[in-house]
Amino acid sequence: MDKQIAEFLAPRHRFSGVNLCLPRLAGSQAVPMRLSGTTEDTFTFPSLALAERDARSAMHVIRLIANAVDLASDLEFPTPDEFMHQNSRERIGVVFGSRSNHALPWVEAEAHLEDLVRFEFGTDWAIVGNDGRRFTIRDPSTLSREEYAASTDYGVVARTTNLRLGSVFLVAGLGGRATEGGGIYLFEKWRELQSHFGKEDFAVILQFDPPVDPKRSKLIAQYSRLQ
Repeated sequence: MDKQIAEFLAPRHRFSGVNLCLPRLAGSQAVPMRLSGTTEDTFTFPSLALAERDARSAMHVIRLIANAVDLASDLEFPTPDEFMHQNSRERIGVVFGSRSNHALPWVEAEAHLEDLVRFEFGTDWAIVGNDGRRFTIRDPSTLSREEYAASTDYGVVARTTNLRLGSVFLVAGLGGRATEGGGIYLFEKWRELQSHFGKEDFAVILQFDPPVDPKRSKLIAQYSRLQ
């Protein structure tokens, strides 16, 4: 085990594994999901699926935690409902996505993320820092791919800790590419985050300028709290 990564993941306690909580998209017999990129194939999928950007973000986080846990035995993928009811201090939690993941309000309240940042969803979607600064984009679900790419997106990478829940991370963009970019940022910059924040809870705001690219972000705000 890489002790530095382990200390970054859980600065105040030992842990036995990691729970990655990704949004689930649901199809049904009445309204099944179809294959992307083809109009001729009639195959449908009446079950659960993951969004590509969320999955890509999780893959980058797995690259980080692979040096601290046994992926074969210590990594689990609970649903948002399972995550909210089962997460405990013995397992690090990582929540991906914002509006699409209904575990987000739980993270804001129970893991006290709202002491650092909070999210608002309406005609515009916003990340609001505890200093009142707002980082907004028009509701990405209403934008075409071209309109979204031409916008400025924002994301959060955060870590909160408490005695009951242990360490809970959030990797969440307002749009999908920012969620993917948050995973990249966490993998590439964890040493800088550890050096800057130590054992403090933190949330950093990333900006993705147009054309939105998960690999191109810049740190524009940061918040911290000493437990």
